[in-house]
Amino acid sequence: MDCLYLIDYRFRVMHFDPERRVFYATSIHNIDTEQVLRFDRPGDFERLSDTFIFRENFSAEWPMEIEGLGRVQICYDPVAPRLALRGENGLYLCADATGDYEFSRDRAQMWEYFWVLSEETRVQLEYILTHSWISTRTGEVYRPDRVVLDENFTLRIGVFQLDFRLQEASDFTTYEIHGIIDGWVPETFLLYRPLVYVTAYSSPVVLAQLQIFVRSLRDIGRYDGPIIVMTDQTVEKINAICEEAPGTIGLDTMFPTDFVGYVCSKYKIFDKEQYQGFQPVVYFDPDIVIDNPIEPMLLAGTLTRRVCAPMETFHRLQSHPPVGATLLQLDQIDPGPFAAGVNGGTIMFPNIEDAGTRRAFDRIERTLTYVGMHFGRTWSGWADQEAFNYIMVKMGDINSTALTRYARFSTLPGPLECRRVGFLHFWGHSSAEKVERMRAYLADLYREDGIGRALPERAP
Repeated sequence: MDCLYLIDYRFRVMHFDPERRVFYATSIHNIDTEQVLRFDRPGDFERLSDTFIFRENFSAEWPMEIEGLGRVQICYDPVAPRLALRGENGLYLCADATGDYEFSRDRAQMWEYFWVLSEETRVQLEYILTHSWISTRTGEVYRPDRVVLDENFTLRIGVFQLDFRLQEASDFTTYEIHGIIDGWVPETFLLYRPLVYVTAYSSPVVLAQLQIFVRSLRDIGRYDGPIIVMTDQTVEKINAICEEAPGTIGLDTMFPTDFVGYVCSKYKIFDKEQYQGFQPVVYFDPDIVIDNPIEPMLLAGTLTRRVCAPMETFHRLQSHPPVGATLLQLDQIDPGPFAAGVNGGTIMFPNIEDAGTRRAFDRIERTLTYVGMHFGRTWSGWADQEAFNYIMVKMGDINSTALTRYARFSTLPGPLECRRVGFLHFWGHSSAEKVERMRAYLADLYREDGIGRALPERAP
């Protein structure tokens, strides 16, 4: 049987002090394991839907022995739903003027009823209260200061009031809350705890790109969350390059030895603890400059609950190898003459524990492996993007619209228009030219925003 705590209408957990022979309530964050009231889940205390469908008029009482007090009756009314405690004197447990509880009323009032809380759900509530959540109805993000336990068994998330008595433990997961509001309306809330990661290995030019990318992400994108760098460099060097305080950038140390390893290492995030518990998880190539606050893009992608990547609207899947044409043609798949591919330089994962996401990227990795074994490691100059587009087209499991409006791509020489939509990807340039153009673009952004911070050095 599950061991349950008893909570009052303010979410305080009921205790019994045997020395004073009084009941008292404490915050769910401050349980005294020696004095907390516990009782086993009775066999009839099941899902409300079972009670409603099969036993509409059902009500029951169960005894609970309390040391030093004797037998107490738990009175269950599934229609409300609610619990009350009746003592051997026939009176109900109610709060007195001192804040303690005693058996003193002929009947319990609305605010003197109780409900149950398992240890598992208590831990889930602690988690919910300390994280941010996105409403799938409004798209608004609610920070921890707007996620609170309220009176009358109410878990309040922003403007939404969830009746905790109608919830079940399975409604609360690491990444989603499935709530019931207004007594019957289902609402879903998604965890908002973003993580950004980027690949940057030993090339000085790539490390220079990393420096500019991180600067733009922090200063222009206003992103203050965690960053992980996939790299073969030391944490001291990466911190120095990115000008970050110790502990603000994490490292995923890897040692690829050729092109395939460098470009495909970004897919090696699954089953790594440092990426778990975040939503969304966002990959960026280092040759990107963030040119607008990034949160709107993160929210838009998270709300899709799918893998997201921006379209290369100017490249066709049917004919352009970098976006998958080679594998699609070899497999005799015709996406049509107008279908556009997606750019794998920006990928937003719902989270790395999502079953569909894991399945898709397992297939991408296996495709990379089997094609490489069949045709050789140098079969494509865009192996990561070819496999990504190919599997996503074949599985139909990617959102290619949510991020597209936030993406621009720089492919031509000459002055850059400072048209800020989200980020600018400098993939169409030589390595040396790329760093200078990124640096010049960041300088334009600093001027527009009145940021007086010195630009990154020309070389890290």
